[in-house]
Amino acid sequence: MAMASLFGEFGIHMPNRLLLVHALSSVHVGTGSGIGYIDLPLARETVTNWPYIPGSAVKGVLSDHFGAGEPAQRRAQPMLRAAFGVADDAQATGSNAGALVFSDLNLLLLPIRSIYGTFAWATCPLALSRFSRDLEACNRVVPPLTFSQSRAARPQTPRSALLPGAPANAATIYLADADIETEASTVALTWATTIADLLFSPASPWRALFLERFIVLPDNMFSFFAEKGTEVATRVRINPETGTVDRGALWTEESLPPESVLSGVTWCDRVYHDAKTITAVQLLDQYCQGERSIQIGGKATVGKGRVRAVFA
Repeated sequence: MAMASLFGEFGIHMPNRLLLVHALSSVHVGTGSGIGYIDLPLARETVTNWPYIPGSAVKGVLSDHFGAGEPAQRRAQPMLRAAFGVADDAQATGSNAGALVFSDLNLLLLPIRSIYGTFAWATCPLALSRFSRDLEACNRVVPPLTFSQSRAARPQTPRSALLPGAPANAATIYLADADIETEASTVALTWATTIADLLFSPASPWRALFLERFIVLPDNMFSFFAEKGTEVATRVRINPETGTVDRGALWTEESLPPESVLSGVTWCDRVYHDAKTITAVQLLDQYCQGERSIQIGGKATVGKGRVRAVFA
């Protein structure tokens, strides 16, 4: 069943909007506490164990970004109320669900330290397969997914190898502690170009840097890096009276590294408030278009969670 028809059966109104989140700093969207050696781990999918960002976190941050943090503001502005909903309280009656729907954001690109070119933006066939469903849901062209599972695929370009500084004929690259055999691939170049066109403007210097650093790893290797390649920082709290660490105030927290990219889909469900004058397309155009600079996740006061939210 095509994705568009699947969404249609569940009452989701077209058009859908693709959402890419590009981390500009470390991002910590956690689960509270962990049972392993990491006290504050990232939220991870149960099946893949890859980090992800829940759709509820995205919707909450965007509602606050647009001034819908207070119920009084939502009640005073029909567009905000229709988009993000409002709940009953002791002073007012009447409530409605918000029409905007935000899917969970799946991991698409993970930056990995490299001997050549500082770092590479890595993905894998499974991550691209999941992303292709988002592209299809948004009525976009989906490139082919013909990759070898034994070698990493790098873009086939005449001007460079995989990463700046690598020998022109290099077949082996070095990511973190792994030696990885690669092969040039026109399919990898097509995917790199597709993602770059969505993530960066044509005039952005980051677009060319992205094409030089893109690589498609085998699924099992990407899963290893998604589990072991995140940032784990040790934090302490200082007692202001003694100038030393408070008793029991030593912990570790996990974050997605800067330059990580996640993807999801936004759409507009039934409009419950002022439906005669407010349409789904109006809400999407008002709140889900262009690029937004937002903060998402915890640890905001120490600079974590700065992201670019790019609606395509």
